[in-house]
Amino acid sequence: MENTIFKTVDEIRAFINADISNNFDTIAPYLYEAKRIPRTSSIYDILGKAQWEALINWYADCQLPTEDCPLSKLLHFVRIPLANFAYMIALQKGIVSFGESGLVEISSQNFEPASINKIDIAKKAFASSAYNALEDLIEFLEENVADYPLWQQSEAYSYQRKFFINNAKEFNHTVFSNISRRDYLDMRQYIFQAEQSFIKPVTCLPLYKKLKAAIRTGTAATSGSTGSIGSGSSSGSGTPSPSAALPAEYNALLTEYIYPAVCYMATWLHKPTNENAKTEGTRYIQQLRNHLNEYAAAFLEFQESDCYEDTVTPNRHQNTDESAVFVSG
Repeated sequence: MENTIFKTVDEIRAFINADISNNFDTIAPYLYEAKRIPRTSSIYDILGKAQWEALINWYADCQLPTEDCPLSKLLHFVRIPLANFAYMIALQKGIVSFGESGLVEISSQNFEPASINKIDIAKKAFASSAYNALEDLIEFLEENVADYPLWQQSEAYSYQRKFFINNAKEFNHTVFSNISRRDYLDMRQYIFQAEQSFIKPVTCLPLYKKLKAAIRTGTAATSGSTGSIGSGSSSGSGTPSPSAALPAEYNALLTEYIYPAVCYMATWLHKPTNENAKTEGTRYIQQLRNHLNEYAAAFLEFQESDCYEDTVTPNRHQNTDESAVFVSG
């Protein structure tokens, strides 16, 4: 089994609030498994293979990982979800044993087995701490991306910026909701569907790709930013650096129309009975369409696409009474 990022039980105790066994071998198998939970959004998926292996190798050679260096800081943020996920798994698997007589409940002379209800409560508590810590890990990496070039160059980095709404914090800020990190992970498939079904057809592919590229490279305003036509820059939390920022008019499209449209339509796709979410999402989509057509000159990718509906200039192929040139065929 590969090295993990804990060597002793005492190290684990610093990251979870529970009375745990002194036997490291009891939890070691679950620590190994925990790096892969949840699927597609696990610690391993977030870091990527190269960054994970760099952290593991550094820690394996480090006796006291307290030095002030990027990997030591990263170690702290990785340990919290890993420990909590490991004990969540242990609760699921550790209450029974495969004995000679089959599957039996684990017990002892001094302790009564915990009830199913108490086990479920503990499991949910570990899961909640782990998912919150995953969000903190992503936030830490994004705020310190320059310190982790292996992560920045990985597919894992690109995946964490794949969508218009990339975490629960952005989702909640956009539509003033309060979904959990775990709820957000469940929502991502609907966010993707909302983008493909409702945003891409309105913006057309060239503009859609430009906005997506800006999000991947961190040059677009995130939810919580503001941007408007003619403002010259975007402001607020999540604002990209001025030197590489997406132009203000493009940021305005994201923050004022696209982000809320995606959140509301994803909510409706997730729960089709939520007619209010559908109504709000449809309203933002129509506003996006109207805005693009009215200010098409500010978005050349859109103006030159088949999505642009020019309601002012006569069709260039249209014959008029005053025209001396007629188009046929």
